[in-house]
Amino acid sequence: MTGFLLPIVIHDIRKKRIPDIYTFPGCASLFLLQVLFFHNYLIFIDAAAGYGFIWLVWFFTGGKIGRGDAKLSALIATGLGLVGWVIALFWASFTGLITGVILIKMKKLKIKEEIPFAPFLAAGGVISFITKDLVMRLYYVFQ
Repeated sequence: MTGFLLPIVIHDIRKKRIPDIYTFPGCASLFLLQVLFFHNYLIFIDAAAGYGFIWLVWFFTGGKIGRGDAKLSALIATGLGLVGWVIALFWASFTGLITGVILIKMKKLKIKEEIPFAPFLAAGGVISFITKDLVMRLYYVFQ
């Protein structure tokens, strides 16, 4: 998954868009891996949830987040599963919010100005990949 994230992040930072040429092959590759090696036939549901949630945010905010971010979200959900995607989305939102506040306070960003979300989604995906097992163990301990 991480091999697909770097070009997506670079392109989103430079052009503020995520082309399908990056997300579709990533999703297709991860679908095949999940189905062929892990026999995870329900991964389509995870990908649909990852895409659908961000698409709903796009729809209800009038396009404040891009549909490319929805496709990237599907890629992350395909690679990490639904639980990993939720963890990634938490970290993406948290780091994006903190970064935005810091940039506004430093007067490097205006309140209405857009910032690319792909770097935060990618970072959230990597953090989730690293911490997912620990988070799940903690969840079961405190349940």
